[in-house]
Amino acid sequence: MPHVNTPLGDSLHPVPILPKRPCLLSSLVTDAPNLARLLLTVREAAQALAISERSLWGLTHRGAIPCVRLGRAVRYDLADLQSFIVKQKRNGRPL
Repeated sequence: MPHVNTPLGDSLHPVPILPKRPCLLSSLVTDAPNLARLLLTVREAAQALAISERSLWGLTHRGAIPCVRLGRAVRYDLADLQSFIVKQKRNGRPL
């Protein structure tokens, strides 16, 4: 890891340069370069919205956020999550 001498560091105790943290949403929707994921798991969708999985289930059961069922697996479309956020901005009232 490269080091930079700053007022906080000196040649004996340099301050390390930390790499930038990637955006949460971009890290959730890509597993490999140029390969975007279309659907998120329950855990990923809840993390993307910064809510609990239980809250996400509640919103899903009330019809506020649609889900995709693939056999027993439940997935969420990123576009539906973004649409939900836009609606919440307009309405400004909790569901």
